[in-house]
Amino acid sequence: MCGMAQMTLAIEAFAKQNSLVATVGKCELPSGSVNVIPGVVNFTLDIRSLDQAKLDDYCEALLAQLDDIAEQRGLSLKSELFYEAESVPCAESLQQLWGSAVELSTKQAPLFLASGAGHDALAMAHLTEVGMLFVRCDKGISHNPREAVNVQDVEVALDCLKQMLLLLKERADG
Repeated sequence: MCGMAQMTLAIEAFAKQNSLVATVGKCELPSGSVNVIPGVVNFTLDIRSLDQAKLDDYCEALLAQLDDIAEQRGLSLKSELFYEAESVPCAESLQQLWGSAVELSTKQAPLFLASGAGHDALAMAHLTEVGMLFVRCDKGISHNPREAVNVQDVEVALDCLKQMLLLLKERADG
């Protein structure tokens, strides 16, 4: 368990250093007993990058770091790729418009996220350019049955959407 914790910290540092999104989303202890040091820890790792071409290199470098941690601790590390999807970059022009819409609506500078939310964008990317506005989730919980947003954040998002639609109309009208 301590080795996995050290690996999680290494993943966090690697992601920050390389402008990646990396999430250890699931951790399972097969022994599951309160008084037994686990002999096995299974965990998932989701890595995303805006630079799809470098993603394989990033993954290889990170796995080498995790292998080093395992070796230093006398542990074994097995990795398995069980899902891979290409990320879809948001259109820069749409993201700039979203930024303007957020500023008009909130009077605050927007925060741009390197989400790599491929599963959301893949469905539309073959039809049109993609841009996204994220609404914060209560306690940061998303993709989970406990996911929730508060009404005030939805109201702000709707006003941002209204501003975005007005900006798109203005752009279309020339």
